[in-house]
Amino acid sequence: MERLTDLDDDNRASWLLYRQLCNRFVNDLQAGSVLLDRLTEDDDAEVFAEKCDRLQVIYDVLQPPKTT
Repeated sequence: MERLTDLDDDNRASWLLYRQLCNRFVNDLQAGSVLLDRLTEDDDAEVFAEKCDRLQVIYDVLQPPKTT
């Protein structure tokens, strides 16, 4: 959390959104899509797409795709 203060507003918001979406409680309930929908319901298509792009970068760094 300490490092978040060094990020710009968009990246900080993306990390916070990622943390909300990727926790055991949400995962166990399989509620990620519902939560993402609720947390982004006021976003237009462009803002939503940008958030998804940022979340994808975070996810790829923390959970790299498996290589076969």
